[in-house]
This record gives sequence, structure tokens and C-alpha cells, in this order.
Amino acid sequence: MKQLIKKFAILTLAVALLATTTITAKAAEGEHVVVIKSVSVKKVNKEGEAWDINNGAPDLMVVVRNSSERDSKEFKTEEKEDTYSANFNAVTTVKLRADQELTIEVIDVDAVNNDLIGKMTRKFTAEELKEGKVELKNFGQVIRLELEIKSLK
Repeated sequence: MKQLIKKFAILTLAVALLATTTITAKAAEGEHVVVIKSVSVKKVNKEGEAWDINNGAPDLMVVVRNSSERDSKEFKTEEKEDTYSANFNAVTTVKLRADQELTIEVIDVDAVNNDLIGKMTRKFTAEELKEGKVELKNFGQVIRLELEIKSLK
């Protein structure tokens, strides 16, 4: 009898694992990952002043998250110091499906308080995800932000 119960428990566990794998695969269908390619910002902040002391350029960082998903964690790029434009080519951990919103922030990283350079929340269509490249222009002091959207098929 113990042997039969043990076999039943193993069979039940195997079925549960198989079901979980199938559900996970279906949930990932249509998902894409966001790649932060590059950003360019204006030479002055919204007050018309230099970003940092001594007429310094900003230390750029981009933060993204899927604002349609309650449990979505934000992704932060590495900081690019003293520049008005930066190439990141950062593959994020942010997943995105059609008609979901992505919140994007471009930040000047400072020792005490970071400065917001630009922020945008935007819904992405199935066509944009299929095309795979998105260029966002003129939000806040951001001139241009280039994203790549890769399918997780």
C-alpha cells in the first residue's frame, strides 16, 4: 500500500509540473522584451541651466517598467557619465505585450538628488511590437530615445 501511495504522489507531482510548464509557455506567448538602444538630451535643463555644476553634462540613466503589470519590476540602465547622448544597447528584464503601457524615465544621476530629464507613459500597439523599433521624441528635455522590441518566441 505504501508503494502505491508513493507512486501516486510521484505521478501527481509530475502532472502538476507538466501543467505549470504549459501554463507558463502560454503566458509568454506574444511577449516581447524591451531593449534600450540610445538616448539624446538637450544641453540645458528645463530652467535653461547646465545639468551639473561647472556647466557639466548630465550623467544619463534610463529607467523602464511595464505600467500595465502590477508586479512589473523597473529596469535601470548603467549610468553614462558626463554626456548629452549615450548608447546603452541594454536588454531589459521588462516584458511587454500588445496594448500594454511602458513607463520610461530619463534621469540625470546626481550625488544627492537625481534630476528628471523626461518621463513618458505610452501604450504600444501590436504593429509597433511587430516592427521592432520605436523612436520616441521630444518629451521633457529628451530629444530622442530609441528602443528595440524583441519577440520572445
